[in-house]
Amino acid sequence: LQAFVWDWPLEQTVPTFVLALVLWGVAMFAACWVDRIKKSHDLVTYGEILAYWKGEAVDRDTERGRRERMIPSWMKAIRTVGMTLLAMAVGAFVGYGGAALANMLLG
Repeated sequence: LQAFVWDWPLEQTVPTFVLALVLWGVAMFAACWVDRIKKSHDLVTYGEILAYWKGEAVDRDTERGRRERMIPSWMKAIRTVGMTLLAMAVGAFVGYGGAALANMLLG
């Protein structure tokens, strides 16, 4: 959208969009691959994932592991949505503040 507002030619915008789409696709592929491994091997915490990745025995009998496994899926969804909204608010605040600061400094 910003490319059309700034009146950039297509020769500049198309490669940028293609690169962004390719990088997004690679990141999504990696995320889905890791989640599939986590689900098939019952890995929840970062320590369990590291132990599995290093080839060590996975200790699932930790306090955090038990606590994470007891959380219902609807609560995990609520937590994810809440963290996403919080991250969006912080990003908007920092972006708006940065733009206001740049406008104030640069005139």
